Amino acid sequence: MNLRAILLHVRVVSRLNRLSLRDAVDALRWAAGLTVPGTPPNRFPARVINASFTLNSVPKTGCAPAMQRAVDEVLARGSVIVVSAGNRNAPAVLNTPAGCRGVITVAPTDEQNRRAPYSNWGAAVALAAPGGTAGEQVEVLRPGGGEAERMGTSFAAPLVSGAASLLLAERPALSPAAVATILERTAQPFPGGQCDRLRARSCGAGVLDVAAAVQAARTWAGRWPWPANADGEPRSFWPPCCSQR
Repeated sequence: MNLRAILLHVRVVSRLNRLSLRDAVDALRWAAGLTVPGTPPNRFPARVINASFTLNSVPKTGCAPAMQRAVDEVLARGSVIVVSAGNRNAPAVLNTPAGCRGVITVAPTDEQNRRAPYSNWGAAVALAAPGGTAGEQVEVLRPGGGEAERMGTSFAAPLVSGAASLLLAERPALSPAAVATILERTAQPFPGGQCDRLRARSCGAGVLDVAAAVQAARTWAGRWPWPANADGEPRSFWPPCCSQR
């Protein structure tokens, strides 16, 4: 946990409990400090944006063009975008924003570090993190206080967002692409080399390894792999299970 981080809450869902593409785009842009007509300026632009939602109001044909344009603007501002893969046991690439280019899409794992059975999957997923199952849920804080047990991709993505914040605390100049690279290439391999018995139902590079990612950020030189360490061994955390993306 980055104890120096400031949490910025941005409401995306309307008062009628609806989530529209326009509201999601405006929220994403405002969170990054971009101008949104009719709203006051954001005095605390976020370096890491966690988007634990899926837009069910747009066709499941990939990232909506309006959302991709917003993502591109936010990435150009230097903000990292972490999103949830979705909970439909389907290709994540079909969803918005999980299927957008440049975001870090996160799938949840079960207690064996396998893909949670409800999780979306596929090439759009960057890496995985614990998200709970019906038999073993994860503990979360309630908005009004106290704790609760939940499961879902919405609870896996914030773990990666927290890790991204730690990387930026070590190296504030890291670009969104560099943060994604470090997180993916320091991820722990899945048991047996894949998260699901069906190879097509992939979950990215592996399971989030916060300690390895932070160590990698400390020695990041803008390229991969790093030069050899003091023992003459190459500094490469790339999991043997996965090919480069």
